[in-house]
Amino acid sequence: MTSTSLPDSLIATLPGSSYTDPQIFAQEQERIFETMWFCVARASDLAKPGAFRTVDVGRESILVTRARDNSIRAYFNVCRHRGARLC
Repeated sequence: MTSTSLPDSLIATLPGSSYTDPQIFAQEQERIFETMWFCVARASDLAKPGAFRTVDVGRESILVTRARDNSIRAYFNVCRHRGARLC
């Protein structure tokens, strides 16, 4: 190791602008949050049929609910006919 180099255990981080740039944020939303599954609620958060919660995932609002058959389902939180938010 020379006086001007960093040890291999240290890696460079992103520049500060990467954390505040709106274009980078939009790319992260599109490439990360809108392309893969991830946990937004626990089953215990929806204790009985009819229970629901809304969660913002990226640029979308998601409605997570427990159905009558006790299954948990997720939908876009928007009316397909009028485009209005449901909950």
